[in-house]
Amino acid sequence: MPSAIAATMATSSLAMPVDNTTLYVLFVLLTATLIRSLLGFGEGLAALPLLALRIPITVAAPLAVLASIIVAIVIVLQDWQKIHVRSISWLVVSTLFGVPFGLLLLTTDKQSLVGGFLALIIIGFSAYALLGKAPPELKNDSRAWLVGAVSVPA
Repeated sequence: MPSAIAATMATSSLAMPVDNTTLYVLFVLLTATLIRSLLGFGEGLAALPLLALRIPITVAAPLAVLASIIVAIVIVLQDWQKIHVRSISWLVVSTLFGVPFGLLLLTTDKQSLVGGFLALIIIGFSAYALLGKAPPELKNDSRAWLVGAVSVPA
């Protein structure tokens, strides 16, 4: 019986051949989603460089973002009861004010300064982590607006 199904699928006009690039892209997106599932972040960090090896970056970047959005929507639909709306509202409102500032930084002629600033942030955080100190922890939502506003430009 399985051979009859395979024969039917092979002769069916609905069957489409899958090329190596499509299989590669699917494998990369699956792996990136697995990384996000295990670590909670890093999907785009894993997917984008690997996708760019086989497909143009103008296609790879939106595809990685789309996959990330779909995964985020699935997570929200599964765990919507656990969402702390008050905490998120502080982050969302302050992020709305940070987005124009981030776009302004990205569109300036001083890209080397922006890159240097981001490098200093990364080096500073890395040094802080290497010293073995625990990262600061928000005990309440009073400073959540600052996190939202700063996260967009950085």
